Amino acid sequence: MHTAPLLLPLLALVAAMFPAPVAAEWGPGVWLQKAGIPLFAKPVVQNVTLFRALASPVPDAAHPGLCTVSGEIIARASHRSSVAEKAVNLLFKDVIANIKASDQVQHWNFVKEFFFAHGNPHSDLDFYAQVGSANIHIPGVQTGEHGITHTPFSLPFVPCDASEVPLTVKQADGHGFEKSVVRIVGETGYTIISDIDDTMKVTEVLNKGKAIENTLLNPFRPTVNHVPFYEMLNSKLASPTTGSPFFAYVSGSPHILYTPLREFLADKGFPAGEVYLSVFGVVDMDLWKGPQTQAHKFTSIRSIMKAYPKRSYVLIGDSGELDAETYGIMYREFPDVDIKCIYIRKVHGGNPTLELVKNSDERFKAAWAGIPEGKAVAFDDPEELFGADIPSGKCF
Repeated sequence: MHTAPLLLPLLALVAAMFPAPVAAEWGPGVWLQKAGIPLFAKPVVQNVTLFRALASPVPDAAHPGLCTVSGEIIARASHRSSVAEKAVNLLFKDVIANIKASDQVQHWNFVKEFFFAHGNPHSDLDFYAQVGSANIHIPGVQTGEHGITHTPFSLPFVPCDASEVPLTVKQADGHGFEKSVVRIVGETGYTIISDIDDTMKVTEVLNKGKAIENTLLNPFRPTVNHVPFYEMLNSKLASPTTGSPFFAYVSGSPHILYTPLREFLADKGFPAGEVYLSVFGVVDMDLWKGPQTQAHKFTSIRSIMKAYPKRSYVLIGDSGELDAETYGIMYREFPDVDIKCIYIRKVHGGNPTLELVKNSDERFKAAWAGIPEGKAVAFDDPEELFGADIPSGKCF
């Protein structure tokens, strides 16, 4: 969704219509706080969201069968913002006015609360990891911009065959409690890196009006045959020695949609995995820059491949944006990484004129220069790929 042309007039209108908000609700207050000027009272954290916690195991020489797992926890502290609520209702008033069906009402009532939430910078969080009967406490972690924290951690005496470790995060005063897990990703095995919008979920990014409707109004729905396709990948690429594949869902959608997207993935039966979203907010002063989707995907994919260079990869995206080009660049940038297959779903029905260019053979040929024939596949329906033997190098 590109809301940039409306943003600055919207912020000016919000500033004129409403009293000065607390510092964490509007850009200038945050800037003054960062400069050490306590302009407004600090809001109470109402919610804590665990975006993801990944770790890599290293065998403990002194304790056979046990590993130390080290990684990073990413979490967000937020509160419900009246300014965000008024801004979102104003920005999307025409869309909201078209809500008619009962399922649209239900969907809007669900997703709007995540748009109304605003991040709390400079909040203190505590993390607790459960290893056996022992709790490991990481106290006093302070959140940064958008209320997000990136926290390194190390947990000793974890069974080397463990796939996850229980994790709890809460505000230092005990509020904002949430449970999750540290996901342990081994040195070898398969990693599936997948886009979400128009790859796994119908969004219609090429038609911006439809994209907004499919985010705010219409219940999220999967693209045709993608659930069984991902189930097939999860089953066929599992191994007794390396376990199930690790699924990394990398999307340019805003981080405020994290919970709705996670629930969509779980409800529709997609394999469990970690979600990598762009970080930007509806009433943040930096929204005018846009989500920088391709740059976000480059950063996320590079970090995964650098952390796990010995794993084998399958990259899945769609033709609506720049997934074909992004994956082609990653293939050439990481010649020593085992990228088995690249799959691009051809988008249809959103913008026929653009689709002629987006789905053209010329585009894919240019994007995949230097990639061996048969390793990169553009498809209409994933049923075309059900006969693939990826470990043997057969992508379709």
